[in-house]
Amino acid sequence: EAEAGHLDIVINAAGIEIEKTIEDTSLDDWNRIFAINVTGTFLTSKYALSLLRKSPAREGAGASIVNFGSSCTGWPQMKRGMPTVSCGSSTAGCRHKSNRCGSS
Repeated sequence: EAEAGHLDIVINAAGIEIEKTIEDTSLDDWNRIFAINVTGTFLTSKYALSLLRKSPAREGAGASIVNFGSSCTGWPQMKRGMPTVSCGSSTAGCRHKSNRCGSS
């Protein structure tokens, strides 16, 4: 804040996908996907929110958090005829969390 003055927008665009079937997905794979795709987005938004609330942009168009997600949410991706789980699950987690940022 001291260096930049204020924050008007945060863009969360980091994300990974591990293309494995549910049988081939290890717990470590699952946890890595969620750590980057969901927890990373949560932490970035959480710590930016207080700065965004102070933004002069709130008086006009408004300060914003933009979360990019995957296009595979809502349907499973197929690999060797089996649905993969990582992409849609983590994107849905981000979407659910993003809808609950709140405002004041």
